[in-house]
Amino acid sequence: MFLVVLPVCLATIIFPELILRLIYKPEYASSAGALRIMGVYMMIFSLGFVASQYIVSARMEKVYFTSVIVGGTLSVLLCFVLIPKLGGIGAAISLLIAHGISMGLYWVAMILHVRNRE
Repeated sequence: MFLVVLPVCLATIIFPELILRLIYKPEYASSAGALRIMGVYMMIFSLGFVASQYIVSARMEKVYFTSVIVGGTLSVLLCFVLIPKLGGIGAAISLLIAHGISMGLYWVAMILHVRNRE
């Protein structure tokens, strides 16, 4: 999945202004910073998606539930802190951090599970 998403992510990170100008009206050009952050988010999500599917297929429901709760709670808390100060960029940063931590938890659980099976 990562290799499929990578070209879109790189284009979003490198050329957010151009993408916004081609798709939307000029008044959305100020959203380039948030779009760039979302490009990084898409890369992290595509890597974490593999681990989350492993967690589900390995029937590790407690790990999945814990990660969803941690990520969701952290996302809400970060939104309350960052959105008033940074606006849309704050929302993108809070999503990146919260889901990055959640995806990291999936990867740690997956690696530990695979090591214990050997």
